[in-house]
Amino acid sequence: MIDLFPRPRHVDSFDPDVRCTAPVEVVHDPALPGQGYELHVDPERAVLAHADEAGRRYGEQTVAQLRGDDGALPAVHVRDHPDIEVRGAMLDVSRDRVPTRATLDRLVGILAAARYNHLQLYVEHTFAYRDHGQVWRDASPLTVDDMGWLDDLCAAQGIELATNQNCFGHMGRWLAHDRYRHRAECPDGVEIVPGVRWPPGVLAPTGDNAAFALDLVREQMAAVRSRTVNIGCDETFELGRGASAARVAEVGLGAVYGEHLARLVGPLLAEGCAVQVWADVLAHHPDARAQLPEGDVTALVWNYDRPDAPTPELRPRQAALLDALGIDLSAPTDFASRLAPFADSGPDTWVVPGTSSWNSLVGRLDDARANLLDAARAGRAAVVDRVVMGDPTGTIGRVLETIGAVHGRTGVVARNASPLCAALFPHQGLMAGGTADPDAVAEVIATLERARDELGRARPTAADGATVVAELDVAIGLARHGALRLQSATGGPALGRPPCVPAWRH
Repeated sequence: MIDLFPRPRHVDSFDPDVRCTAPVEVVHDPALPGQGYELHVDPERAVLAHADEAGRRYGEQTVAQLRGDDGALPAVHVRDHPDIEVRGAMLDVSRDRVPTRATLDRLVGILAAARYNHLQLYVEHTFAYRDHGQVWRDASPLTVDDMGWLDDLCAAQGIELATNQNCFGHMGRWLAHDRYRHRAECPDGVEIVPGVRWPPGVLAPTGDNAAFALDLVREQMAAVRSRTVNIGCDETFELGRGASAARVAEVGLGAVYGEHLARLVGPLLAEGCAVQVWADVLAHHPDARAQLPEGDVTALVWNYDRPDAPTPELRPRQAALLDALGIDLSAPTDFASRLAPFADSGPDTWVVPGTSSWNSLVGRLDDARANLLDAARAGRAAVVDRVVMGDPTGTIGRVLETIGAVHGRTGVVARNASPLCAALFPHQGLMAGGTADPDAVAEVIATLERARDELGRARPTAADGATVVAELDVAIGLARHGALRLQSATGGPALGRPPCVPAWRH
C-alpha cells in the first residue's frame, strides 16, 4: 500500500517490487491543472511533469517520499493538483505567546509539507514598530529582521508571507497607554451591559486614526515581499457608543463602519496592495459593503464552530451581553449561510475556518474535522507521528485524537470554547451552559488520565519533540482539573485550592 502525504488525488498504479534507478526527468507541461504534477515511473524511466513551479515542488516532495534508502523509486503513476488555489494558515502571535525563530522555522516546515502556500501572523501589538516601543516593549515582539528572515524562509518554500495588522478593533493593547487613549472610540471604556465594563479597545473612525493605522501597516509591510495585507477590522463592538455616536445616529452603524473602512482600504489599493478584511461586520451591513472602493479587496468569512453546532444554555447575564454585542448564537454556523450575504454584492471572499483550539486547552478535534476537511486529514494520527513529530511509537497522534474529542462528552454545551476550559476559568465568562453529566464527566477524567499515561510512551525524534510532550502533559492536566471542577459542581468531591499548573513530566 502506498503511503504518501498529502494523499494524492490519483494513484493509478503502484508496484514497490519494480524499481527504477534512472534519474528523474523533470518536464514542464502547461496542460496540467494549476499547481499540478504527474509522476510516471517504470523500470526504465522516471518522468515528473509539472504545471508550474508549485507543481514541480509538490511533485518533488512526492518523489522524495517514494525514494528508497538505495535511491531507487518504485514503479508508480501519480497525478495530483489542489482544489483550492490559496491554502493559508494564520497564527495568532498577539495573545502573549510570540514564537521564536526556531518555532517559526518548524511551522514553515510543517506548512510546506502540508502544501500550504500562504501564511499570516496575526498582529495587534507584537511587532517592533519604530516609534511605539511603549506598546511592544514587554511583549517579545517580532522585529523587522525577524520578519525579513521569515519572509525568506517562506519564499524558499513557495509560501507567501502576508502582512497582518488589525487597524480598527482589537486595539486594546495600544489604547491601554495614555499616549494613545485619545484615539479610542470610548477613551474611558464602555459599559456594554449594566455591571459589565470593558476597557477601550476600538479606534474612533477618524481620518487621523486611519493615517495612524496605515503607518503601522506600511512599516510592517516594508519587511516582506508580499503586497497582500490583512487589516482586520473585526469585532468593532464599541463603535457608535462614544466618539462616533452622533454620526452613527445620523447615518447608521454600517455607514460609519464603511466610511472608515474606505479610509483604510482606498490608500492601500492606490499603492498596489491586495487588501483583506474580516467579514463579520460587512456580512450584516450592506451599506458598509457598498462603500468599499473598487479593487483587489477580499472579505475573510470566518467561523469557529462546526455546522449545526448545538446552542449552549447561557446564564441571563451572558445572554444579555451577547445580545448587546449583536451576537446571535442561534444563527447558522455553516459556511454556505455565512457566504450568502456576499453572493450578489460586495467583495470576493475567502473561507477562513478556525481550528477549534481557542478556549479549549486540549483542542476540539471533532469540530475541527467538520470545519476544515483538509486540516482534519493532516491531523490524523499517522500523519502527525510520521511527518510532524517523527514518533515511531505513534503515541502523540493517538493522544491528540483522544484528548481532542473529550470536550463534547461532559453534558455541557459551549460555543467557541470547551466546557473544560470554561470550568477552569469561570471568570472569563466563556459561552457554556447546561448541567454536566456526572457519569460522563467521570469518563472524561478517566480518558484524560489514560491519555496522560500513554503520552509517557512517546518517543519523538523531532527537535521540539520533548517540548511538545511536556506542553501536552500540562494541557491534559489542566483539562483534567477543569473536568474535576465540573465533577465537583455536580456533587462530586470538593476541590481545594489548585496548584498553578500540573507537574511536568520528563
